[in-house]
Amino acid sequence: MSVRYHHTQIGWVMILGGLAALIPLLLFGAISGAWVGLLLGAIIVAPTAWLFSSLAVDVTDTEVIWRFGPGIWSHRVARSEIEEVHPIKTKWYWGYGIKYFGPNQWLYNVSGLDAVEIRLKGGGWRRIGTDDPNGLVNSLMIAN
Repeated sequence: MSVRYHHTQIGWVMILGGLAALIPLLLFGAISGAWVGLLLGAIIVAPTAWLFSSLAVDVTDTEVIWRFGPGIWSHRVARSEIEEVHPIKTKWYWGYGIKYFGPNQWLYNVSGLDAVEIRLKGGGWRRIGTDDPNGLVNSLMIAN
């Protein structure tokens, strides 16, 4: 499998947002002696920020693969299933992370408003957030 394109976007919004949520929880736990703040920080906030700290995208000869953070899980689309690709601007209120917009319609984003929409032959789309939309589109436009 030859990788034609690889790019990782750092999710500064997710990292800084996680820290902004984690610090008050830890301070509250330390000052009050309440373990709830420490547990919430350790079990929920910190792992979520870590899991969504980046979004890496690879384009190979046969598929597009994207994964958040350390790559515990990944998503993929066969290039043969792609009907069309184009850069888009997401809405600020769509937020970050993984969003479901309806049957076979998903957004994956860690930071910013730029994304690439991949329209599927069978209907639906995947929108992948990136700070390099032109590079991703160009890599997908190269014929197999």
